[in-house]
Amino acid sequence: MKNRMTAVLFSMALAASSAAGMNVSAASMERSLQKADYVKEQVIDYTSTLGTETKILVSSNEDETELLLQFDFYDDDAEVKVSINEMGEYEVTEGAFFATDGRLAAEQAVEEGDWRTM
Repeated sequence: MKNRMTAVLFSMALAASSAAGMNVSAASMERSLQKADYVKEQVIDYTSTLGTETKILVSSNEDETELLLQFDFYDDDAEVKVSINEMGEYEVTEGAFFATDGRLAAEQAVEEGDWRTM
């Protein structure tokens, strides 16, 4: 049953990222979805601190304390995990290359709140 649920969630996330014009690989998404208890997702249009525009698939747990950002980074799959720290602020826990923008993209996703159930 768990494998079937994972397959369904994976298919939905892949369809959402494809519809949004993203280029995140199926294998990358499957690995991430199996590791966490993400229950909702959305696609955001994000402009980095350097002015680069990109679409980011953001997956979140129910209370939005753990987020996974998936996007195309110079023609390669990128994943950034963001969590709330002990001070109640978002911080990048994996994917330090995107530390500032990861935090800002997570805040944007939570602010927009355009979640759909996975």
